[in-house]
Amino acid sequence: MKAEEAIRRWRSAEQRLYTVVMVRPDLYVRSVELVRAIADRLRSESTEEGLAEAYDRALELAAEVAQASGLSSEELDLGLVAGAAFSLRHQEMVSESHRAEAIRRIREGRERGERWVVLYETGSGYPPMPYRRLEMHLPTGVGLHACIEADPATLAPRYSVEAIQLDRATGDWLTRAEPVSERQTFTTAQAWREAVAALRARLDR
Repeated sequence: MKAEEAIRRWRSAEQRLYTVVMVRPDLYVRSVELVRAIADRLRSESTEEGLAEAYDRALELAAEVAQASGLSSEELDLGLVAGAAFSLRHQEMVSESHRAEAIRRIREGRERGERWVVLYETGSGYPPMPYRRLEMHLPTGVGLHACIEADPATLAPRYSVEAIQLDRATGDWLTRAEPVSERQTFTTAQAWREAVAALRARLDR
């Protein structure tokens, strides 16, 4: 199975699993624990291709982990649980890759004497949804986080921007730090772009 198809299956399984078990607290707890245990078993997989190959024995793996960890799989759809676990491991791999890339960009940006560096940018389409861009002000470690998401009620683009404190060496989001600026939301791309530019200029003083 190609990695792209496998990733779609994992995400679908994750959504279906949690939709089902959310109405049963007992199943939810066991599902979360088993998903975590399976994802931990998959830590040796570090590429999408390798993860997709391992998915060929997902049901067998899920049963093995359930037995080894003493978690009951009664009333659980092991296919959905396994898919959710592979989705979780894939998300972790993406995060690890983004972090390594951010560290490289920070180092190279400082070597070039730059003041701002883009740590990551994701999204496609027009307008890209979901879209995220995180820039870092190298002198202070302040991050400029810009997003485009679909409004849950209307599905129209919802634009936002905020300033956050990042770890100056890694670009990690320091979630316990006080926000540098409150999150601002907009309904038009023009107002959003102007707000992003204004916030960047203020942070760079």
